[in-house]
Amino acid sequence: APDAAPPRVAAPDTDACDDGVKDGAETDVDCGGPACAKCADGSACVVEADCASQRCSGARCGTRAWFTESSGSNLAVPGRQTWTSAASSGLYLAPNLYAPSLVYLRWTGTLRFAGGGNGLCHVGQRFVIDDVPTGDVNWGNAIMVEDGATRWHEMFTTSAAAQLGLGLHTISVEMTNANGFGTCYLDGDSGAAYEHSRLSVVAYDPTD
Repeated sequence: APDAAPPRVAAPDTDACDDGVKDGAETDVDCGGPACAKCADGSACVVEADCASQRCSGARCGTRAWFTESSGSNLAVPGRQTWTSAASSGLYLAPNLYAPSLVYLRWTGTLRFAGGGNGLCHVGQRFVIDDVPTGDVNWGNAIMVEDGATRWHEMFTTSAAAQLGLGLHTISVEMTNANGFGTCYLDGDSGAAYEHSRLSVVAYDPTD
């Protein structure tokens, strides 16, 4: 009689999901893929479904865009050539980057002449990244002049880009007004949609 076939050995479980090893269809250790739990932010991924946050960008789980609006009353920027922070008005973000990234910053809002000086306000705007100001030391990333004779809500957009490393960062905005010029207001939350100042951050991995 022919020799009997050797007993069949079951293939090892390649999606154990609890063995401390990245194996099978897992995208990171014991997470991702069709069989395991979804991965936490910072873990490797292939598709959105691999991530608990449903965000997969540059092969990493995690949010890649952040947004905030101003809150509270209007912020006065007097003509004293000193920088006034808008962080206390809600224009502050703390993005956590899971890879070195090129980060795009965008600040939009309205400025309004409040009175005094020579009938004008002359306002510089800048970002502050990890407590380090951007742009020109005196005027930041942009300048705008508001004419008190019109007293309208002057729209503005200020933008910049920066290369940031892995980890948690802080981003806020500041304004300054030329010495001797009239006070201007960065419009806050007064109920009208155009009075909300907005700060947004979008990060792109170098491999994207």
